[in-house]
Amino acid sequence: GGGGGVGGRPWEATDLSKDHNAREVREQLLLSKRHPDESLGELVQCVRPGVCYVKGRLQPTRAFGDLYLKRAEFNLVSLGPGCSRQGAAHGVRVPPPYRPPYITAEPEVVVHAPYKQGDSFIVLASDGLWDLMSSQEAVEIVGGHRDTQAKAAEAQAAGQGGPSQKGEKRAPLWADPEAKAGLLRAASARAAGSPSASLGRFPPLGASEGGAAGALLDEALLRAAREWGLTLAELKSLPPGHVRRQRHDDISVVVVFLEQ
Repeated sequence: GGGGGVGGRPWEATDLSKDHNAREVREQLLLSKRHPDESLGELVQCVRPGVCYVKGRLQPTRAFGDLYLKRAEFNLVSLGPGCSRQGAAHGVRVPPPYRPPYITAEPEVVVHAPYKQGDSFIVLASDGLWDLMSSQEAVEIVGGHRDTQAKAAEAQAAGQGGPSQKGEKRAPLWADPEAKAGLLRAASARAAGSPSASLGRFPPLGASEGGAAGALLDEALLRAAREWGLTLAELKSLPPGHVRRQRHDDISVVVVFLEQ
């Protein structure tokens, strides 16, 4: 739970996984089937459109841990914080009706055929990204970023008399020790929620050297900022933890280019 993948063909998205989230009708139907003695309103509570929780506690329907939603002996108040007032009155974290398990760690395994001719990349991301954009939007951002980078590289090569043939390899930025240190500083700053990082002569992730994953992250943060009436700098200046997670969920992104 909490992640997903999508494949890209210029530029048509193909979903490679299904969301294991309480907001999905498919997951709600599975919960109702497994717990016929409980109403859907007892199984899933939605605080606003698209934001729903299993038993009012957890958005993913598949997860490691969260044992109090799997076995009754872990539902005691003494075994964890965060119980509701109603639950505390019963001495438990989740009040009756309570007939676990409600979630599972069992994976949903889907086998896809080898990528077809024209498949270009795969986007793997946590639900923090998919909360803010569709699969098609993500694929178009990555595709557009790749095309822009390719045109810029060719123009630079032609202007400087360097490699000009399409597909001719250049030394990656990661091979430069100074560049590597700069990118690591940027990654650390992002993880800490810092609005900026000292990169010397190197641009921040999401710019020309940041890669397609950085472009997706920047777009997602910009959308989250707009949703809350903030500037991007104001959003990034929020401290990590509960305060910032009220604005957007954790975002992790990896883009794998299949032709490279």
